[in-house]
Amino acid sequence: MKARACAKINPSLLITGRRPDGYHDLKLIFLPVDLADELTAEPNGDGVLRLTCSEPDIPIEDNLITKAWRLIRQDHPTVGGLDVFLKKNIPSGAGLGGGSADAAAFLKMINALYDLRLTSEQLAAYGLKLGADVPALLLGQASVGTGIGERLLPVPNALHAPVLIVKPPFSCSTKEMYARFDTAEGLTQPDETDTMTAALAAGDLCGVSRRLFNVFEQLLDPAQRAAVEGIKRELTANGAAGALLSGSGSCVFGLFPDRNTRDAAAAALARSRRVYPAAIL
Repeated sequence: MKARACAKINPSLLITGRRPDGYHDLKLIFLPVDLADELTAEPNGDGVLRLTCSEPDIPIEDNLITKAWRLIRQDHPTVGGLDVFLKKNIPSGAGLGGGSADAAAFLKMINALYDLRLTSEQLAAYGLKLGADVPALLLGQASVGTGIGERLLPVPNALHAPVLIVKPPFSCSTKEMYARFDTAEGLTQPDETDTMTAALAAGDLCGVSRRLFNVFEQLLDPAQRAAVEGIKRELTANGAAGALLSGSGSCVFGLFPDRNTRDAAAAALARSRRVYPAAIL
């Protein structure tokens, strides 16, 4: 069986507080994009999970796919051994939800392979045990997330704009970025979630681009911020209607009016950056 694990971008992301359990309350928008990892799974008779990956640096034992398999088997011992190959196309440490996307796709795959008949709500409950982004990536459509991102409200989206995702020469640790929030002062967080979702529903590229916001941009260290701001300037200089850091970083995405403009920008930025053309689903 084969499956695609689509990444996400966040055109709006606010941190609204820190919880007693150490997690943070969020208000953010998820938009799935067609940049995707690829999973292939075949049952084996050995009763074990053998996970291999196109990227040798990707952890195997602590991978969310491995954790998902173990989690499901606790309640469904009929789930057997699998040989899984993961082709990574989504960069890691990038704020695109790559690991969570892999877990979401794998949960759906197990559900189908073994006819477990798990509902969407049951899959989301398993997903939340693996990571806060997994339920949104299981949903696979535009949504507003609150709580730690797991309380999801699907929203209409008519904006299927071309996107160019750019990876700077560093990655961001999500844990470290949230730790910076806990000691930060003077952050500004305008909440335009409602006007952003209205613009998405109308397919209004300019309306969405005017309201792009991510509080994590204020939590980058000076060198990281300079790199991100430089990429944003390059994207807009090459035709992007707007550009923003995605998630906790480090990737930056630009929203474009058409594919030709996006592709020309990709060619220009690829001379000095890793770029990933995509589109909002």
